[in-house]
Amino acid sequence: NASCSTVDTPWTMDEYLKKREAAVAKDRCIVDKLASSAEARVNEIILHHVQQEAHSCNNNKQLPLVAQKFFHARPLIEKTPLYAILKSFPKGHLLHCHFQALGNFEKLIQTVTYDDDCYMNEGEEWTTFKVLKQQPKPHDKWLNVNKLRKQAKHTKTFDVNLLELMTMCAKDQESSSAKRWVKFQATFPQAVGLKLCTRHLKQWYLQTIGELLDDGIQYVEMRVFMNLNMYDEDHVFSYEEALLQMEKLD
Repeated sequence: NASCSTVDTPWTMDEYLKKREAAVAKDRCIVDKLASSAEARVNEIILHHVQQEAHSCNNNKQLPLVAQKFFHARPLIEKTPLYAILKSFPKGHLLHCHFQALGNFEKLIQTVTYDDDCYMNEGEEWTTFKVLKQQPKPHDKWLNVNKLRKQAKHTKTFDVNLLELMTMCAKDQESSSAKRWVKFQATFPQAVGLKLCTRHLKQWYLQTIGELLDDGIQYVEMRVFMNLNMYDEDHVFSYEEALLQMEKLD
């Protein structure tokens, strides 16, 4: 994790930790009754939509949307009235998130992997991606993603396979717990090479922050970023160099 001493704030470390603890306590606070009649009315509206959704699933003999496969259910969830209401709510603080897991991976695939200089290496443990003008060596291991995409029978299927590489999906639940854990450990590192190339870093960073703001997140603390090997064409950045690059994004 990045040291707090690198963050420019008006607080001392003790003041920062006290404010952080207060924010955590506030987020975790459970109240027995709603604070106002307006909150009670909103609560009634939300419960109404929850009940409507439950009745719809029962009548159609379908699993609740939250119990269905995520990539199938997400567009259906996003069309519901309840989703629109909850999305508009302020969400408070996100105090622990990892850069390599943040953001919309479908958009990541639709943008960075369509760069003509994007290459992939299917290693024994996980697939690695890099964006470089020159094909990395060994050439027989590092293959151009766009060329592989053109060789595939179906572009959409190819992109879905890339998405499954970078995420835990339904079929992973069918394997043993040991295999699921191995897949989990391999999942997020596979996207790092796409996110940390300086050519696309700013676009991805701003897009990810924009998505958090759009979801109503008020405050974010990001974990494990500077030691993930940010790179450009011929150089892997040190911690200090990566920090300077991040300051430029602001």
